[in-house]
Amino acid sequence: MPLPNLPGNSGTNDLYLIGATPTTRYTGGGKIDWLISPTQRLSARATQDYLTESIPEASYFRNPLDTNNIDFVPRHSGFVSYTNTLSPTLVLDIRSGINRDYDQDFAMGQYPAVR
Repeated sequence: MPLPNLPGNSGTNDLYLIGATPTTRYTGGGKIDWLISPTQRLSARATQDYLTESIPEASYFRNPLDTNNIDFVPRHSGFVSYTNTLSPTLVLDIRSGINRDYDQDFAMGQYPAVR
């Protein structure tokens, strides 16, 4: 465990680490709802998120791979839902979704531009 480097509250000390660059996040998404008929509904959603942050030297867990690099995390997700009221007591609800989240670690100044 790294040693504390700042005084804290109630007589304890705190650890404060800062990366070399600020954290940047770009997020966008959209959703469509379609009322096909009074008993049928279709819905779809898509989301895209890009996070770029630097990992400080001597990070909390002292992982040898976390050496002041840039962590680039693109995330994508999608969702589709179909609902059909078959009778007053029976509803068919079908849903499917996917999430993709993959971290990529780059040396300082080598990370890709957000597309």
